[in-house]
Amino acid sequence: KHSMNLTPFSPDSSAFLPRRHGSRAHNAEMVANSSSRFDVARAGAPPHITATWGFVVFLTAVLEAFASAATGVARAGVRQASLALRLALVVAALRGARAQYCPAEASQASCTSVLVIFWSSNSQYGPNMQAGLRSTGAFSIVDVFDAAGGTPTSSQLATYNAVLVFGAELLSDPAALGDRLAAYHDQGGGVVVAGLANCAAHATQSVRGAWADPANGYALLDYASGVWSNSADSLGDLLEPQSPLLTGVASFAASPWGDRTIAPVINSGVVVAKWRSGSPFVVRGVRGDRTLVELTFYAAYVSGWGWTGDGMVLIRNALKYSRCMLSSSCRPGFFNLTGATNASICSACPAGFYSNATGTRNASVCSACP
Repeated sequence: KHSMNLTPFSPDSSAFLPRRHGSRAHNAEMVANSSSRFDVARAGAPPHITATWGFVVFLTAVLEAFASAATGVARAGVRQASLALRLALVVAALRGARAQYCPAEASQASCTSVLVIFWSSNSQYGPNMQAGLRSTGAFSIVDVFDAAGGTPTSSQLATYNAVLVFGAELLSDPAALGDRLAAYHDQGGGVVVAGLANCAAHATQSVRGAWADPANGYALLDYASGVWSNSADSLGDLLEPQSPLLTGVASFAASPWGDRTIAPVINSGVVVAKWRSGSPFVVRGVRGDRTLVELTFYAAYVSGWGWTGDGMVLIRNALKYSRCMLSSSCRPGFFNLTGATNASICSACPAGFYSNATGTRNASVCSACP
């Protein structure tokens, strides 16, 4: 079940009910009111919801105008059509929301239950993150595990769709946690690693084991080479501004002591956004047909300390993105000469060529235009 919070842009229920209409002046007022509802609806709404609702408002206003001009059975029929149109298009818009956290070539697996794995001398960091993620309305379950006192078992991890991992000190068993995360990802779980869990500046601070070994392809940053910074910084260049990872992310600033990881990108990781200082801020990648995400800010949050801006929105996006499933075939119009089984390295057919819809992973899908 998709648990997206639609409160800011849900139409009032009365908008779906047939109404009595009088004069043409009333019709004009009705259209004006519909436009006002659209202005309220689009505040904070995803683009596809905004566009669809605007289309709903326009078409139903036309139908209502016809209804006012009609009489008897004809009027009732037009009103029923108006009601059915509103319901059908809004349902379609809500269904479209399922894919907003994934790239176009991927599908969204369920991500409604999340485990926050943290470790710190401040035991409130986990509960603070839990409250923040709950406030997004995107998850039905958000639980917390304090890894300063132990390591979640495989069976515990398996009950969640995705996990957020961050910490700064007192990690109980770095190698065991890394091994469990790798196995969890292999079994379909989404994993988002944030600072300073991806920085080995202190021996017991970062994830180790199978997850952190560059040869295994899980980590998108070289944890062993990571350094810790606590200088002030903020959101810089957006290298992929249309990425679903950045939906709703307009600002972010780390105050002094807003710790962050600075580490080289590995395993074909792609930098989605940078800090203003130039180091990676958000990094995405792929292992097999599964997406990976790394964030470099310390996800610990206390009001008035650490970071400000749209960090919670970014974490929500990252958790959802971690559950995207890439197609094993290239999209029509793209080809792949490597034989790899994910769409992330598909290339567009050259100019003057088109593609049939076979999805074959080689250049034979590209045919010369007649």
